[in-house]
Amino acid sequence: MNTIEKLFSLIMIADLKEQNRMISLVDEQWMLTNFHKDVYSAINECLSANEQVDLVSVNSRLRKMKSFKNEYTSKLSDICINASYVDKMHYDKFVEDCHREFVTRRMSALALRLNEKANNISTLSDFTNMLENAVKEIAFKQTIVESNIDIANNVLKRHEQAREGDISGLELPYLEFKRVVLLEPVDLMVIGARPAMGKTAFVVSTAVKMAFNGYRVLIFALEMNK
Repeated sequence: MNTIEKLFSLIMIADLKEQNRMISLVDEQWMLTNFHKDVYSAINECLSANEQVDLVSVNSRLRKMKSFKNEYTSKLSDICINASYVDKMHYDKFVEDCHREFVTRRMSALALRLNEKANNISTLSDFTNMLENAVKEIAFKQTIVESNIDIANNVLKRHEQAREGDISGLELPYLEFKRVVLLEPVDLMVIGARPAMGKTAFVVSTAVKMAFNGYRVLIFALEMNK
């Protein structure tokens, strides 16, 4: 089972009050397939009608949908059967994992689009506006974690402070780069440029510098054969 299906399995075995709380933490944008979207919709329909969510009620809702497929029943049964193997104490962690996976997918897609648009950006202000608009595309409803928009605004604020010399990020061997970008420990950072512009050289030299400063570093690349 993937993380989304683990969420569904735990919702199926919870009581009605807990089911409402659990589904409120989940965002429809996290759904990976049409099956996931339909199950998410069916669960919400059950709860809107104050009906207990279980295999029978969800399957009944699914069968009324135009997108229903016969394989849905067996998939839903597998999710319910596997609920006994999923630790219900980890539900909130699964929520965070689903959100992280969603953001990673969207960030990868946005990185490609930003790279295509970068050639038409002439000022730092335009670049900042482009990033802010990109962040809005991956915003999610507030749950137990800080929203992406708040995180992005805080990052941009810290970058402004770094340019003013008020704060400093990770020590880098590139003074000019540091005046423009504040490099901080984050979950994911995307570095994009045209071929043969020095991406790998930049990453390797930065990693070496960070290792000398006491940070733990791991480098791997698809080009490596070992």
